[in-house]
Amino acid sequence: MWTDDEMKRAKEEDRMVQSVLDEANNRPPRPMSTPESITAGNAAIAEGRARAAETMALQIENKELLSAYELQHALGIAQAEIDEAVGAGRLFAMVATDGERYYPAFYAAPAVDRTALEAVALELRDLPPESRYYFFTSRRTNLGSTPLEALQAGRVSEVMQSAAGFAST
Repeated sequence: MWTDDEMKRAKEEDRMVQSVLDEANNRPPRPMSTPESITAGNAAIAEGRARAAETMALQIENKELLSAYELQHALGIAQAEIDEAVGAGRLFAMVATDGERYYPAFYAAPAVDRTALEAVALELRDLPPESRYYFFTSRRTNLGSTPLEALQAGRVSEVMQSAAGFAST
């Protein structure tokens, strides 16, 4: 059994704890963003966009990305066919800062089976164009090569499996 003194102390402790909890619950939330963090975030975004624009300019200069005219000429097709393939997800374009669309040059590479390439592109159609380009041109551990190299070697089903995994992450 508790003494009267012990009961008073226990009730006083309960009141103190409740007071602290009430104060914490009634305190206005601290801002998630500060003017400094917003400025730093905007600067980081601007720097990232500038780097992306520089990278794309180099890819265009190095003919890793082709204009619509260049792709039409390389493949011997009309703009309507390019537009249809983009709409269906078999082909993708990357948009430069000037609004022009550029297409991966590997679509015109004779060493790559375009039907297989388009099938893989369809698997990736829900991803941003930059992610699709990255998939095709970056070495994949499960393939031991880039998907483009694997497609050149005729390993279509392996690339399709890799694309499905990439698209689901």
